[in-house]
Amino acid sequence: MLRVRAALAAVCVAALAVGCADRTAPDGSDGTVADSAPTTATPATISAPTTTIPPAMAGWPTTPRKRPWPQRGEGGELAAVRTGLHPGFERVVFEFRGGPIGYYIRYVPEVIWGESDKVVPLPGRAFLQVSFQYAHAHQPDDPNVRTYDGPQPLTPRYPVMRQVTLAHDFEGDLRFGIGLTRKAGFRVLHLSDPTRVAIDFTA
Repeated sequence: MLRVRAALAAVCVAALAVGCADRTAPDGSDGTVADSAPTTATPATISAPTTTIPPAMAGWPTTPRKRPWPQRGEGGELAAVRTGLHPGFERVVFEFRGGPIGYYIRYVPEVIWGESDKVVPLPGRAFLQVSFQYAHAHQPDDPNVRTYDGPQPLTPRYPVMRQVTLAHDFEGDLRFGIGLTRKAGFRVLHLSDPTRVAIDFTA
């Protein structure tokens, strides 16, 4: 009887040993998984959109621009005035029938109507005067017939360019004033087919 009890005790001890061995993880640890702190994902930082002016546009000067006047009789009739808002710049285009077109474009303290002392009212804090020689916005034989029948003034109300208005149209001297919110750098493009003069302002 004592031998039977001893044998049973030996079996129990062996079973307990096996049970303990089963709790050992393959990596040699005791198999206990400690509670880890919850992992919190850091949300991605979203930057506010920024508007950057390309270096070429940032380098546009504010100095006067001039293209030689054409010979008398080689100018053109104003056909259209258009504005456009583009990434990084704002544009106004003067389109003519005929050509070539000469111009003198510069910033002025105020735009004056013709040879008078009448100030052309324009919104903004900076004023660009655009002069075309040997060009007109009316029929040469009848000043009451306009060759350009678009809006007058043209008021796009862009961030920089606020208004474009006729400032003079007499004896081949065609002038426009442009009101701007600031003295912006600009470039001038002379285009053909049809004849156009485009002015781009840094936005």
